[in-house]
Amino acid sequence: MMLPAPLSALARRLPERPPAMALAEALNVALRAGELRRRGALRDGACGTLTWGPPSEPVASIKFRSTESTLIVSYYVAYSSADIPCLISNGDDFERLIMSGFDLRYEIETIRLATVRGGFGGTRSYFCCPDPDCNRRVEVLYLAGARFRCRRCLGLVYESQYEDADHRTYRRANKLRARLRYERWWPFVRAPIVLPKRMWRRKFWRLQDEIDEADCIASVACAKRVEILAAKR
Repeated sequence: MMLPAPLSALARRLPERPPAMALAEALNVALRAGELRRRGALRDGACGTLTWGPPSEPVASIKFRSTESTLIVSYYVAYSSADIPCLISNGDDFERLIMSGFDLRYEIETIRLATVRGGFGGTRSYFCCPDPDCNRRVEVLYLAGARFRCRRCLGLVYESQYEDADHRTYRRANKLRARLRYERWWPFVRAPIVLPKRMWRRKFWRLQDEIDEADCIASVACAKRVEILAAKR
């Protein structure tokens, strides 16, 4: 959860994130095997274009072609004067980028697919990390720089690993509220009591008690932050 500026200024200094993580978060470009399976993009002979961002103005796009055991992706990468790569969309004005000093390169990467039999029949396809030193079977590959790699190779971590104790209480309160479709947590505002349809009353009251407890802990943590801020002024 994002806090207001005065409160977020009190958060303890978190470890510096790896450069690869910052780049991956900025692009937010990832290949997800589950999503591609549902679209039929991992079937033998499938081909097309994957885009990220609004359909009218995509932020980035790549072309793909699937075979029985591989997924071949191709895309344009623009390198700035500082030699920092950035994935671009096929609809971008290449001439304008070249005139602005960008170096355009056409990248082709072959991603090996691993097929696993399901417990109740059927098969599922996963990616094998293209890094020769890794080759792990993974569900998601992230683009950081000009290549797709797994989370471990890029040094990416979950957002919750960079949260302090107070932010974890805020996230827990919102996570519990989402289970009953309540609005997001706000300090000292009690959650409503609305029984969802087709939910056992015993389960509902158990979740309601957990929400009230999480709201109380989060509100107390927020109040302590406000006191610290007031004392510093």
